Amino acid sequence: MENKKGTQKSRIVPEIIFFLLILILCLVHARVSVHNADFGPLNGTFQDFNPIRRFLSGQVPYRDFSDYLGMGHLYIGTITTLLFGKSFVASKTAFVFLAFFSLSLLSLSLGTAVLRFRIRGLTLTVILLSLLLIRPLFLEPFVLSEEARE
Repeated sequence: MENKKGTQKSRIVPEIIFFLLILILCLVHARVSVHNADFGPLNGTFQDFNPIRRFLSGQVPYRDFSDYLGMGHLYIGTITTLLFGKSFVASKTAFVFLAFFSLSLLSLSLGTAVLRFRIRGLTLTVILLSLLLIRPLFLEPFVLSEEARE
């Protein structure tokens, strides 16, 4: 019995480290992805921010404004936008973070189910998130820069 408790404690520490690493990778991806915020009311980006802006100003959903994306999107988006700073850029950062975090949860769930151990699923998720942050060098010649478009 003591041996099992010892192994459970020794297994929890790496899992906590992996969870923290996943959160850090999600935060890094969110911060890196928002570097191109031009503050223009783009179609998808402003549609994410507008209901949150109205909700944060005290308006009531479906009485003062309509939110076609649903209440889950509004509540989760509002909480993460508050964590990142209540602005348009914070909203973009929050939604990139949510998308990346959701991908990590999906990867963790599938990895744990297929590989049968949570630590293997965590390892797979960290590898996947790390690979998504790295831009492959072989794609660089195919990506047009601003100068090449003009």
